Amino acid sequence: MTLIMRLLRHRDRGSSGLVIAAVILPLLLAGGLVWDASIKLSAGRTAQTIAQEAARVGGQRLTPNAIQGSAPDVDAGAAVAAAQSYLAAAGVSGSAAVDGASITVTVTKSWQPQFLPGGGSVTATATVRTDRG
Repeated sequence: MTLIMRLLRHRDRGSSGLVIAAVILPLLLAGGLVWDASIKLSAGRTAQTIAQEAARVGGQRLTPNAIQGSAPDVDAGAAVAAAQSYLAAAGVSGSAAVDGASITVTVTKSWQPQFLPGGGSVTATATVRTDRG
């Protein structure tokens, strides 16, 4: 009878390791997914901020007639150059376009996950319209 009791007592040995592995692995994967998603969201916020600032910088390039009191109008060449210069200084790629009294800047920023494979880029757009205030 002691042999049977010994066999029954050691029958569950090592099964807790399987349970722990079955619980820990999905939790680690979920944590990695959340971490990488936060990296992507952060890249999106950064791209939006850069697009807004580049549009603001471009929107400050007014034509001389706007300074003299006429309707506000953006100097297209100077606005695009100023926005592109800001994008280059920020280290992102993007484009700027002027339409009358407004300038639109589109920014593309890449991001790289730390846990899961993949990656990519996020895009943000901002428009500034010059108005007489």
